[in-house]
Amino acid sequence: MWHSASRLFAIAVVVVCATPLAEAQRSDQQLIVLSAVPDRTSQTLTIRGMNFGSNIPLVWCEEQSMTVLTGSATEVVVMLPSPVRDGTYRLTVARGKGAVDRDTFHVAIQSASQGLQGPPGADGAPGPAGAPGPAGADGAIGPQGPAGPAGAPGAQGSGGVTGAQGPMGPIGPAGPAGPAGTGGGGLSDVEVPSILNPAPPVTVLSFGTITGTATCPVGKRAIAGGFEALGGAGQMLPVSSFPNTESSWRVVLRNTTTGSMTNAQVRVHVVCVPAS
Repeated sequence: MWHSASRLFAIAVVVVCATPLAEAQRSDQQLIVLSAVPDRTSQTLTIRGMNFGSNIPLVWCEEQSMTVLTGSATEVVVMLPSPVRDGTYRLTVARGKGAVDRDTFHVAIQSASQGLQGPPGADGAPGPAGAPGPAGADGAIGPQGPAGPAGAPGAQGSGGVTGAQGPMGPIGPAGPAGPAGTGGGGLSDVEVPSILNPAPPVTVLSFGTITGTATCPVGKRAIAGGFEALGGAGQMLPVSSFPNTESSWRVVLRNTTTGSMTNAQVRVHVVCVPAS
């Protein structure tokens, strides 16, 4: 009996001494964060992982220390204040100062959204019929009832039979020709004169301009216009192209580069029609 008690005491001593050793070995294992689940309703963030240690570890969100509510070797619950905006944040869980004593994890925090509306439920069964009301006193005249429905329309009378369509009458004589129109002439009255400006070609400095104006002959007016950029003007941008007067068209080109444009010219065209 004494030998059995001695053996049990020795086993208990071994277990007690082995427990701190096993705990020390676990403290050398890498702390690992496996998941982080936010709960906006309870304003908590549950972090799960491995080797968090026997003491409650410290938790940071980015550089901000978080309040730990509960903790174990595999789970830590911290406060998630409502002012924290939706987004992705870096979490750090640390049980000590060594590299194996900490780990980081990126968590996406998002407010809960309302789910889709479910289908409408089936109609409930109709309720029981109500009890009949009390009978009215004898001899009392009841209220006038509603008007009855309108009667069906009567049958159509038997009128006379419609006669057959008669033949088409003869075509009348053609009317006299109308007077000649008073509009302008055809395409033969359109002219498109042009002019080359400046002549001879010039060198246009940076952000400088050249201008060309084409004019219609006497008795005609301008209805449209255009231009051709020649030489160095081919790299210049048009600033404006517009009817300068009733009978002329003007074009302005600008050198928008930092260098000079040599041999620059612009040929301006104007479309002319009779003025009357």
